[in-house]
Amino acid sequence: MSKRTTCALAAILLLAGIVMAAEWWEKKPYTQWSDKEVKRMLDNSPWGKIHTVTIVNPTVTGQRSFESIGTGDLEREKRNLFHMRFLTSKPIRMALARQAMLASEGRMDMAGIQRFVESADDQSLIIAMTVSSVPEGASSARGYWTALMKLSTPNLTSNTFLATKTGKRVYLTRYEPPGQDGMGAKFYFPRTMEDGTPFVGIEDREIRFETQISLIETGNFSGTPGADENVRDERIWMQFDLRKMTFDGTLEI
Repeated sequence: MSKRTTCALAAILLLAGIVMAAEWWEKKPYTQWSDKEVKRMLDNSPWGKIHTVTIVNPTVTGQRSFESIGTGDLEREKRNLFHMRFLTSKPIRMALARQAMLASEGRMDMAGIQRFVESADDQSLIIAMTVSSVPEGASSARGYWTALMKLSTPNLTSNTFLATKTGKRVYLTRYEPPGQDGMGAKFYFPRTMEDGTPFVGIEDREIRFETQISLIETGNFSGTPGADENVRDERIWMQFDLRKMTFDGTLEI
């Protein structure tokens, strides 16, 4: 075998090793994940991401903003973080299970935890959404949370959908406001198209989630004394790379 052939073969084997290398979430059991790894899975992974909406404080700048701003918050601006996760994906359920374990300091029903992790849904795709802010506890985030509590399925069916890179789209079938489970609002979508074929596969490359949340702005828009109100519709969206959403060698969504 020539030196050139040997080098080429070595390069191929090295590339194959890189491609086949397990990701960090497959290298150890979820029951051993650290708090940092849990947060990374929930907010910065193929299955969990954050959409950020920045709100400018009118008490500092004089610019208009949401009704929930101007109630004593002194920061110039606030970053409202919409955490979006595919709840129907096993890696997200693993992260939520581990998060509960860490919070309970080991006082958990492990059989119940494992049932939750393995509780696949073959009918729906579910996006779970929570809201936080930087700085923590900003009133604007509370305003968004209140909006999520008030939403209902009829409010969302025409403007909330999942769409693929290949042009397929399914609309919301059910919405659940945030409840006591701590997982946030839940958006349900069908796994199949109207003709019964699967909605999504790894060949679709990307999947995009979109919804709309309406809030009330207040400010001196007309130039006359007193505060005016204006409704603002905020598009909340996120794109996920289906080619990276594989777990144990298969698409997990």
